[in-house]
Amino acid sequence: GHLLARGAGSMAVLRACTHRVLRRALSKAAKPKRFYKEASVIAQTPADSSVPEYAIALDGRTVKTPAKALLAVRSYPLALAIAEEWDAQGEHIRPHMMPLTTLATTRIDQIPSIREQIEEGLLSFFKSDTVCFRTPDEEPLLMQRESEAWDPLLAWFNERFGTSIKATTSLSLEHSSKDVSTVEDFLLDADDEVITALDAIASSCKSFVIAVAVICGRLDASDACAAARVAEDTQIELWGLAEGSHDIDIEDQRIRIGAAAVYSHLCQANPSGSGARGGE
Repeated sequence: GHLLARGAGSMAVLRACTHRVLRRALSKAAKPKRFYKEASVIAQTPADSSVPEYAIALDGRTVKTPAKALLAVRSYPLALAIAEEWDAQGEHIRPHMMPLTTLATTRIDQIPSIREQIEEGLLSFFKSDTVCFRTPDEEPLLMQRESEAWDPLLAWFNERFGTSIKATTSLSLEHSSKDVSTVEDFLLDADDEVITALDAIASSCKSFVIAVAVICGRLDASDACAAARVAEDTQIELWGLAEGSHDIDIEDQRIRIGAAAVYSHLCQANPSGSGARGGE
């Protein structure tokens, strides 16, 4: 229940942000017309598995991914949320209004073939994690904001994984080989759904620690966005918001992190147990 509650909270952030960004930042490319009346979920069990899947259907016909695979997930709550995205489309289909569908198709079409590269990318985020780099003393306000936002995250991460990562004011960051191995083991043990969400969040906020904190329920989407934008928000506090630039960047990041948070939590809510084997 608490995972569904977190997912619902992240979904609220996602919905609130999406429409504001779309009015100002969407491309003017031609959009396909809606060709269906309703979306639904069809339960089925693949021939090569005993685990049920939930396929998305439009007027009873199952949906295919861009790579022509069946658009199906192992979490019924996630399938319902994806179907809702399709139902919410208006006269035209707007893929950018369906971030959960995008994440699901990424997991189906891309993760199996490029998972090793994605894990390497996530490990790179860990080795140069934003929350480990601190501003020198000459910028006291920013230094204070970083410490307030990131020290508790580092403490939580170290306790959760038995690591000893530290902050630095230098331009280089070195983690122990033991800590790197711990993260490698976590990634190897994670489901494809978790890797999908981790990659989306870490790519958006340049932090493996923040991404894992979202997956494990330590941060919700709003808190993750705030943690990722400490420097930007401090600049805005000092110099003001550049409307049309800062605000669009903020909303775009909220959508990306919010969608990945919802995706992750709905995967973990599946009674069959699909989700983060390394989560809390």
